[in-house]
Amino acid sequence: LKLEMQATPFSWATGNDCLAQVQRHLQTLLWITQTYRQIQKQFPSNLDEVDAEKIRNVLNWLVNQCKVSIQEARVALGRTAEDFIATPKYYYSELRLRRKCLHPAQDQAFEKEELLRFLCTEVLAFLRMEERLHVLAQTAGDPVPGYWQKCCEWAHKNAVELTAALIGAYALPQVMGELQECSKEETQVWHDMIDGSKGRVRFGSSSSVSRTDETEVKAREERHDGCCKAGAAKPVFVVSDCTGESAERTVRSALGQFGHCFERSCQADLTTFRFATSSMMEDIARQARERNAFVVYTLVDPVANSLLAKYCEELEVESHDLWSPLLEKMEGYFDTSRLGVPGRRQYADESYMSMIDCIEYSRLFDDGVHPQRWAEADFMIVGPSRSGKTPLSFFMAQRGYKVANYPLVQDELPPDELWTFPQDRVFALTIEPKKLAGIRSIRMKSLKMSPKS
Repeated sequence: LKLEMQATPFSWATGNDCLAQVQRHLQTLLWITQTYRQIQKQFPSNLDEVDAEKIRNVLNWLVNQCKVSIQEARVALGRTAEDFIATPKYYYSELRLRRKCLHPAQDQAFEKEELLRFLCTEVLAFLRMEERLHVLAQTAGDPVPGYWQKCCEWAHKNAVELTAALIGAYALPQVMGELQECSKEETQVWHDMIDGSKGRVRFGSSSSVSRTDETEVKAREERHDGCCKAGAAKPVFVVSDCTGESAERTVRSALGQFGHCFERSCQADLTTFRFATSSMMEDIARQARERNAFVVYTLVDPVANSLLAKYCEELEVESHDLWSPLLEKMEGYFDTSRLGVPGRRQYADESYMSMIDCIEYSRLFDDGVHPQRWAEADFMIVGPSRSGKTPLSFFMAQRGYKVANYPLVQDELPPDELWTFPQDRVFALTIEPKKLAGIRSIRMKSLKMSPKS
């Protein structure tokens, strides 16, 4: 199986320092540990008890092996007391999806054959992990002497033990056949992550093909891989032929799905090109190439749209068109053609002017001022300072509500107007004390005051 695996180019390890790679490895270990604990509660009902015990024993063994490796990674990072996030990985999820053995919901169980497919994907994943760790041993340097080599041996041993348990619980031809099929799918998944024609890691990296190519050292210094990089922001270009506000909000909303990554080791550096014209497309694509940026665009002008798509393809820049697929669907649905004109203006109609009035009201009556005019509000928000009253007030104002808010302060009695305001339209915000203290501490630092002020 190892001989049939597509080799990982050294460019995969480009751009991440040694400790960043250790942290990524740790996050993966935490995630698979959670997985192995959970699936022990989801064994198929038609699995023989003796066979189930063999699988259960090897899963317990794997959990204990992961615990040891997790502690070693913490020591290597010098952060033994810190909590880390168990981070799901595209590779595992995609391989399971293709093998039709996704982890069932907590109240459901695996089918017998489904469990076999799932565990065979784990065997291939451990072999891939061993192969990738071998690359790190040759390129990234060790946080402590022999660390990556020890991790390689650990991954190989896990693959062997899990395979032995599967052969003990299922028929040998069945296990070998499933491993061979899984190996084919694994090759496809890895091929999706590595550009097979150029040895290029997805989302940019070295264009070198051979693992021993002399140009790789230079390429590693110039390019980055597509994984989370500790301490560095991954550039994302947002291109629009109007204000770019909707595109930027969409991208930020999508980035929220990767919060498990951003909280620890990855940031997104957004650059928005507003009111972009067709003459700017080549320059934007070249800038994206230079910075290894991912380009997201909402260009309604068909000329600018086609030009940016063309230049991104020519320069091998990763890009995504947010608007065109939606507009094409809507053209078919409404049986009419789009205007293709950027910068359609907001009409200053009655609803628009009402929204402006609500925003102005929320601005004037923020933070408990002018209680004598609270009766005009659609509703009232109360809560401790820094619990999010003002952002929520403006959020609701943009949706046509007049909102006042009042900060609850210790030893300060609220004004009488709070009690005379309709109580079914008073909403209180709560927040965990530790989180509130953290927010206030950051606020004090921004004001260059002591965090304990």
